[in-house]
Amino acid sequence: MPRAERPRVFIKLARATLSMASVRYRALLPAVVLESRQRATTLVTDDSRLFNPRRFDALVIVKSFAAQDQALASRARSAGRAVVFDLCDNIYVPGYKTKSALPAPLAFYQIACRCDLIVCSTEPLRQRVERQLGDMVPVLVIPDGLESETTRRAQQALLTRVARSWRAQLSDRLRALARLVRARPSATVTATAPNTALPAPPAHTADQPAGAAARHRILWFGNHGAPYGHFGMRDILLFREALDRLAAEFDVELVVVSNSRAVFQELADALKIRSHYREWSPAAVSDELSAASAVIVPNSFDEFAICKSANRTALALMHGVPVIANATPTLEPLRDGIWLDDPYDGLAQSIAEPARARARAATGLQLCQRLFSDDTIAELWSQALRHAREAAAKRAGTVSVGLVLDLAQDWDVATGVIDRLRAAGLGVHALVSHSLATKLDSRTIPNLIERRIPLTVLPDKFSQAEAMEALGAVKALISFAESSLRPHRFANRLAKFAKGLHIVTATVQHGYENVGLTYSDSVHPVADVQILSDIIFTWGPLTQLHDGVTRETRERCVPAGCPKPARPPVVSLPELEREARPVIGLFENLHWHRYSDRYREAFLDALSTACSALPDVVFLLKPHHAGRWLTDRYKGPTIQLPNLLIADPMTEPWSRYTAPQLFSYLAGVVTTPSTVALDAARYGLPVAVTRFDLDLPQYEPLPQIADADDLVAFVRRVSATGQGRDAMLERMHAFVDRAVIPGDGATFIASTVASRLGIQVTEVAS
Repeated sequence: MPRAERPRVFIKLARATLSMASVRYRALLPAVVLESRQRATTLVTDDSRLFNPRRFDALVIVKSFAAQDQALASRARSAGRAVVFDLCDNIYVPGYKTKSALPAPLAFYQIACRCDLIVCSTEPLRQRVERQLGDMVPVLVIPDGLESETTRRAQQALLTRVARSWRAQLSDRLRALARLVRARPSATVTATAPNTALPAPPAHTADQPAGAAARHRILWFGNHGAPYGHFGMRDILLFREALDRLAAEFDVELVVVSNSRAVFQELADALKIRSHYREWSPAAVSDELSAASAVIVPNSFDEFAICKSANRTALALMHGVPVIANATPTLEPLRDGIWLDDPYDGLAQSIAEPARARARAATGLQLCQRLFSDDTIAELWSQALRHAREAAAKRAGTVSVGLVLDLAQDWDVATGVIDRLRAAGLGVHALVSHSLATKLDSRTIPNLIERRIPLTVLPDKFSQAEAMEALGAVKALISFAESSLRPHRFANRLAKFAKGLHIVTATVQHGYENVGLTYSDSVHPVADVQILSDIIFTWGPLTQLHDGVTRETRERCVPAGCPKPARPPVVSLPELEREARPVIGLFENLHWHRYSDRYREAFLDALSTACSALPDVVFLLKPHHAGRWLTDRYKGPTIQLPNLLIADPMTEPWSRYTAPQLFSYLAGVVTTPSTVALDAARYGLPVAVTRFDLDLPQYEPLPQIADADDLVAFVRRVSATGQGRDAMLERMHAFVDRAVIPGDGATFIASTVASRLGIQVTEVAS
């Protein structure tokens, strides 16, 4: 291939060390074979500062999940460079650890959103990743290649030629020193069934391989394991019966080359076979393979282990050693060259009929050379890079709209806007605060991933550089609660930086009582609230704005209608589905400074009175997701009533749902002053607002609860028929007509933002 056609590939590692299999097999080995066949020019490093988009055509990130990797992918994507992520572990198992501050699946998803291609080491892993990513980004398999002394020397040369920081060089030297200390001969551990000491094996020489005149050696080598999966050294116990039987019939010992003496000792005590331990190193593995009668590769078939590659099996076969393993999907193609049936039979044959066992291993080596050869790996990576570069060229010029999500309730307002923007052909990118992304009760991240929406998680107090990186690919920014008030400052700060970049900015009224627009009090005077966005979409007509709204703010307000669907999809709640009695929903948001102690006491008194007076009615009490007054802040006596069900937003299944998702199970709604009143009225449910010692003209003509008797009377009217109920429903409709302009607010918002970007949307699906 002419030099001009050879892609220049930047390969980013988590850590530049030969001790990590992912570095050797997934980065250095592909780089070596690509360069040796003049398929690409590569730079392999863990220093992202060396990446210059002008010098490279493609970026490959190898199992690295840090924030800098996300930023690196963004830089490459913004420059039109191909971005590939290489993954060799099932990161979706619970508890999988990375250096990211976020859970591994979320850290990976953020980077995957910026990729043109995902490469996996095995087919089971590819299938698992596809289940999560869908068709958002193509996923293909490139297996581990064949590692030899020649390739290892070339790998080392690749690492040493990279200009790296003095800190990284010092770190490498310290790790190398630690490995030397661990590998001292005095650290050898030997165990036998009766726990009697065995002498350490003699030193190996070229004339006399280890164990040549001694007992047969069965070898297991690899990482000792981790808490998040059943894999590693403890998998040896899967072959315990075979090993113990073998020990009773042959002069044999088990050799373990790994990285945990403690785990080894635990296993040695559980086995009857003589056991010997060596600290892992490439030299130790090679040394022991030269003396082994067989290598065992047991597999538990758990969701992590099933995704492991065939590299240990291939390495054993390259040394001519028979392999006894479990029949995982990854090893099935090697069946004719390894033993995948009863492990005792395979082990016994390797000792009693070594020539026959070695002949099978020779067949296995031929299969490996066909499936994992350097030529095969080079060709697969060449095709992958070509595919990624073509995809990068196709996405040039894509217009993307950033959606700011910081509060749990933002999703309810955003979901319709997101759907309409995407239906109009605009790209959508979610900018999510770290606090929202990591909340246990947050629905936002699961919903974004389910819809395959690209996202960036930003620190709650992000820097200007972090904001610029996140905003780099967007042409417009829409928030759902943006103001100078403390709860809205995340969106406010992003809007500030976006305006500095001349990005179109818009915010959407997030609630019926929106501080700074439709509501004011002594703590947050409306005139003091600043909203930065170019466009402020309101739900109702401008006459609904508070009298104190400044002229400058009022001039940017555009009536749009409510973007939330009037009737959200029905969810499954078995606890309510089984209930034969009518259910009244009570929604409280009592943490706010607008409520006095007298008001809160009146609320609890009315609740207790109504539950006692109406035993044939179930009262479902749902605290606000953010406030959680009754379930968190309330310090009074525990409230226990036989017909009261408390939907704690911090517990399942209630954590997944806000008020509108519960409406299909309710006969009526009672709420503290909040958007729930409008949501219920738009849904078509009878609704009342608890007034007590407040003055609430903005909720007229809805029924208002002043005391316990009012609550009991309202619930009775809900189940009644005739003129009384009809009049209540008429008042409900009148309230909706006054509060919200007709039409699909989400469609209007999407069309208006598209128009500001110079994109004419003729039709947006609702």
